[in-house]
Amino acid sequence: FDGFDGFDGFDGFDGFERGRGARGGRGGRGPNRGRGNRGGRGTPRRERYASEYSYDASSFDGTPDGTRTRWQTRHDEKKAARHARGDLTLAERVRGEAVYGRNPVLAMLAARRREEISGVWIQEGSDASRDVALLKAVEARGITPEYASKHDLNMLVGGDGRRPHNGVVADASPLTPTPIDSLPMPAEWASVGGMGSSGSSTDDNDQSRRPTTDPPVWLALDEIVDPQNLGAVLRSAHFLGVAGVVVCAKNSAPLSPVVSKASSGALERMDVRSVGVMPRFLRRCVEEGWDVFGADNASGADDVTTISVAKPSVVVVGNEGAGLRTNVRRACNRVVRIEGGGGGGGCVGEGGVGEGSDGDTVDSLNVSVATGILLHSMLTSSRARR
Repeated sequence: FDGFDGFDGFDGFDGFERGRGARGGRGGRGPNRGRGNRGGRGTPRRERYASEYSYDASSFDGTPDGTRTRWQTRHDEKKAARHARGDLTLAERVRGEAVYGRNPVLAMLAARRREEISGVWIQEGSDASRDVALLKAVEARGITPEYASKHDLNMLVGGDGRRPHNGVVADASPLTPTPIDSLPMPAEWASVGGMGSSGSSTDDNDQSRRPTTDPPVWLALDEIVDPQNLGAVLRSAHFLGVAGVVVCAKNSAPLSPVVSKASSGALERMDVRSVGVMPRFLRRCVEEGWDVFGADNASGADDVTTISVAKPSVVVVGNEGAGLRTNVRRACNRVVRIEGGGGGGGCVGEGGVGEGSDGDTVDSLNVSVATGILLHSMLTSSRARR
């Protein structure tokens, strides 16, 4: 062990003082060549490890858990000073949620369904600042609009610029769906007896007592989780005259500003309710006398173009990927499908996009598109019949 006598070549681990470990010195000859330090160039490894992987107590502010750096501490101090001066960012001033977009804000101001509207911000020099209808609607609610830069509004609604606010954002209390367990039959239809599941009356006297108005149609959404899809569905439902929408209390997209924007404000006007157990709710609707149509691609489903809504009905649409759950489908007393252009059926879910037997990779429709087709076909046929 003469070459390592007293660990001369590694005395005090000097051979590891350089970042890449000991390779031995190039100078000198003899038995100890290669045993020594190559030189002191670079940051010593022990110091580098200490700076990169160890914690320097002097860099923290002394919090017990040691999680606040000096930079974070300075940031907190500056933020506290701003708050003391009352100099808050728009995001810090919001008490509810930031509803953005011209149509959602206009619909919200007109519908008066939100408990509180704390403020409205309009982009300086934008079209919204010259929008007479918008300014009158804000004034009618007794609100004085504030003007802000586009950057501030972008930061308020997300900061990434991918949420188009159209130059107007409002601070409003959130919308929540009304919980229900059943859907009572409307009074004007409850007195009509003798109606089978097809909606045809077996009694001429009952036919004469049929209401002159169109039967109400509700839309039930079984676990729609994408807010863009939910908003698009609400927009179609509102445009086509659906009486109301029922969503699942769990596993469903919340009624957020994103949904309101995607619906172009329809969320602010639609009657949206929630149920805890969708299959139980649908069974109760059938017991009350409603027709419950499930949208499904199953064999034996009726072509939607052959359906005419003759009495109060509920149209059930399933999840974007999986379609209707089995228990939900069983709770429906009728099942409908949309026939594709090639004669193949298509509807929501069923794996979304897959490969058919003929190599076609699109065998289903987006949930919002399918819902629009279903509602349009069923509602227009019932109105034409009347």
